[in-house]
Amino acid sequence: MNRLKTCFFFLFLFAENFLYAQQYYSLTGMVFDTNKNPIPYATICVNSDNDSSLLLGAITDMAGRFTIDSIPFRNCVVRVSYVGFMSFSKSVDLSNDAEFGNVTLTVDTLQLEAVAIVRNGLGLHTLVDRTLFVPDARVVKSASTSFDLLSKIPGISVRGKDMQIKVSGSTNVLVLVNGASSGRNINAINPKDIERIELITNPSAEFGSETTSVINIVLKGQPTYGLSLSANAEYSCFNPVNNSGFQIGYVFKNVKLFAGYQLGFLEENDIQVSSSRLDWDEGGGISLKSISNNGRFTSEKHQLQCGADILLGQKVLISVTANYKPISFHESASDNNTLSGKGKSINYQTKSEVLYDAVQQNYNLFLKKEFNKPSHELELNSDFMWFSRDRNNLYSNSQLENVYGSFTQPRKENTKTDFYTLTSKLVYSQPIAIKWQLRCGVQYNRRQIDNTFTSMDDRSWVDYAEAKSTLFANANYQGNYFLLKLGMGAEHQKIDISDGNIVKQKWFYLPYVSLGYKFSKEQTVTLSYNQWLTYPHYLMLIPFTYHSDDSLSATAGNPNLKPVKNGVVKLSHSANWNDSDLSITCSAFYTHSDDKHELVYALNDGELISKWQNLTWSKSWGGSVESSLYLFDALDISIDGSAYYVMYPNSKYNGWVGEMYLGLDIELPYDLLAGIETTLTTREYEASGYYKENPYIDRIFLRKSLLGGNGHITIMAIEPFFRLKETEKYWDNSFTEYTTTKHHSFALALRFSYFFNKGKKVKRTVKESLIEDQNVK
Repeated sequence: MNRLKTCFFFLFLFAENFLYAQQYYSLTGMVFDTNKNPIPYATICVNSDNDSSLLLGAITDMAGRFTIDSIPFRNCVVRVSYVGFMSFSKSVDLSNDAEFGNVTLTVDTLQLEAVAIVRNGLGLHTLVDRTLFVPDARVVKSASTSFDLLSKIPGISVRGKDMQIKVSGSTNVLVLVNGASSGRNINAINPKDIERIELITNPSAEFGSETTSVINIVLKGQPTYGLSLSANAEYSCFNPVNNSGFQIGYVFKNVKLFAGYQLGFLEENDIQVSSSRLDWDEGGGISLKSISNNGRFTSEKHQLQCGADILLGQKVLISVTANYKPISFHESASDNNTLSGKGKSINYQTKSEVLYDAVQQNYNLFLKKEFNKPSHELELNSDFMWFSRDRNNLYSNSQLENVYGSFTQPRKENTKTDFYTLTSKLVYSQPIAIKWQLRCGVQYNRRQIDNTFTSMDDRSWVDYAEAKSTLFANANYQGNYFLLKLGMGAEHQKIDISDGNIVKQKWFYLPYVSLGYKFSKEQTVTLSYNQWLTYPHYLMLIPFTYHSDDSLSATAGNPNLKPVKNGVVKLSHSANWNDSDLSITCSAFYTHSDDKHELVYALNDGELISKWQNLTWSKSWGGSVESSLYLFDALDISIDGSAYYVMYPNSKYNGWVGEMYLGLDIELPYDLLAGIETTLTTREYEASGYYKENPYIDRIFLRKSLLGGNGHITIMAIEPFFRLKETEKYWDNSFTEYTTTKHHSFALALRFSYFFNKGKKVKRTVKESLIEDQNVK
């Protein structure tokens, strides 16, 4: 009997301990700086009170809030930290769900001095829908402009000759400044004024269907009172390039005024083009070979910009921006041609020249209202754009009517285009629970195009108008381990063309789902699915045949006026070991496109016609790798690559697509930085053929930091070796065209950049103290 009592006694103790071990606790709180500003992405660590081992962790959201669930022990130590600040630790007893309260972090001056001497890491943070890049002092000091900071982010490349931005090989990138699409000059932004850069590679319907990636440059909250100046001067030879400009700003009280000018000049000579075309019909084959050795083009863009940022109290921001852009373009070529077939051969010469002048005007209004409750915000972004172009095409007296006909007289064509667009977006966001954030809105887009075509024997005109409405809503969840984003977009389009035909599309519903799991502070796995629409180019929307400037060919519009619905499933693994300066993101994806229309080629009575044809579907699957590594306190290595296989109903057009980018920067004594950037593109298969480009070096540069890090001088060799492009087009075994283009675009450039501030500095916030006034010793 005593044994039985003893057994029950020990079983009772074991059950009590077991039940106690199964009890979990939660913790909530907020993190602020000394100016009462919330600190996003601060690290929260829950350690065991017994052996100090790490139990759980989390990061704060944009409002500085955090919540940690499933804490297995009642007694623990909570540690709050953020780079550049003194850490905060506190022992807590979680007898019940605990409200940790507000934590205030203060600047650690000793740590700031360390930041000024050594690198603090890559500063990369992976969230469920975006990647954050927080530049440290070393990166900022070596950057001559904000474009240099962008090129440090894995997956982003910036072309040296014209500052074209690519994300994962795509140029369809939306660049925002503080969340506004105002078209502000990135070259005029001082790298020291950037708090962080956000990269979204799988955007939801909020940013529009035609946007493949979004870059948001977030500036520091308080500018320097007084005068500011940014200047970039560039001189080049051989094939001239020039990206010079300046901006003057002045800040007083709560108003910032700025005005600036930017030049974009690009010239390329000795473009060599070799093409061969073979057309088949019932009478046999006809071959046309062309060789051009002296192609040339010049592009010149001027941008005048002015604007103001007005802060009303601490809750309302109003930004206005105006842009005026005159544009001119000139292209010329001379071809030696050989036409053979049906026992005959003809040699002739064709000269062509394209000239156009255009003017573009943009006016943007951005309003942001913060309510008294944290993270309750309302945003209005409106943009009006007007574009006018006058284009002239000139041809010599050797132009053919068609492959069977004879020569014609000199020909002149003129196209005048007026383009108006108005876009307005209203967005509201607020928390809907402790860990949930809701963001919803509506966007309206109105576009009007007037196009008049005049030739020596023909005249046609087109009036085209469209209205597109978009509704969207996203909900974000941020837990200890799981990150979730759910979204839904709806788009509707109405088209009115010149013959009075009004086409109303149905509502398209576009879901968005992204689920992330954090294995640790450094590693995150994300699975996402997203749908979007692809709209045909406006010139292809007109349902009639358009004879292009080459009278050998014609183009037919899309008679259905329908967009293509696309979807992508993507699995990504991101590892950011900031302490060891290594970041790797590996992704695998599958993309499908339904009811897909593409331009295809065919012969029709001896005339080559490109027309829209329903290919039913296309699919692609592949993967990508984006990596960055910092070695030996001197060597920065960036490697980005992607490859995928494209499939169509007709397997003839299937094939691999691939691209790789390599960037290498080396820190040298005397504040010198040397670098090289290269690009490799494999064949890109499409419905009409393939495109291939040989590996080429984008630029080699040597940069010297001057004037305490406020100025830089850079010597660049841009595209020092020729670029060779190969294109092959075919359709229905009746037409084949193979073209090679060799670009001799080498330019030797000298660039000087300088950022100047003079005036009273406002009291720095904790965020600003991470970068501002820091120099690498």
